[in-house]
Amino acid sequence: MSTDTTLLADHVCLITVGDAAALDRRESIAGEQLRDALLSTSDDDDVKAIILAGLTTGRFAGLVGPQDAHPGTRASYSGTRGLHQVVTYCKKVVIAEVDGQVGPTASALCLAADFVVSTSQSTFASPFSVPEANYPLAVLTMRANRTKAWMFRGGELDARSAYEAGFVNELVPGKSLRQATTDLGRRVALMPLDGLTVSKMNIGAAFDVIGVGREFDATEASVAAGGASW
Repeated sequence: MSTDTTLLADHVCLITVGDAAALDRRESIAGEQLRDALLSTSDDDDVKAIILAGLTTGRFAGLVGPQDAHPGTRASYSGTRGLHQVVTYCKKVVIAEVDGQVGPTASALCLAADFVVSTSQSTFASPFSVPEANYPLAVLTMRANRTKAWMFRGGELDARSAYEAGFVNELVPGKSLRQATTDLGRRVALMPLDGLTVSKMNIGAAFDVIGVGREFDATEASVAAGGASW
């Protein structure tokens, strides 16, 4: 697993996941590397937008449950400063860039991102296959009826269905994907840093009012006890 960080444009940073399937295998090092890259970039005052790429897995190989995962998994994925909470409450705008098959863990990260830009051939596995999937956050994104349907039925959403449900913000041709995410990052970067940070903090506060933080707390407690919600 490797995570690369590159400055794409003024105030726009690209973080590329080297092996997204490692996230579904709940490898501790994979969660730690991506989490630490996001934390470092979020603390950089020269960065306003973060593009998160490399989230596709190719052929989906299945999940590893919390009880079977490396002991360090709890902190790197489900903890208070774990990967999923770091994306959800990031101080900078997070743009998920998707081109291909997205596994459950990466789908949960897309749900936590501020924007998802996808090619039309992409597919999204149900994020509710992993314990960190956040129901209140999904309701805010997709509406309750769509969230419940995906939770109870499971399965994949194709890119068009995900777009119509509100899970994906923008569909673009494959050859235009990086340009589209970079342009979006540049538009975000027009906002002053203090205004952007305060806006993200206000969004985080609104999340907590609806119970997003409580859902994460419940997940951490469940995983710590060796249980699973999936």
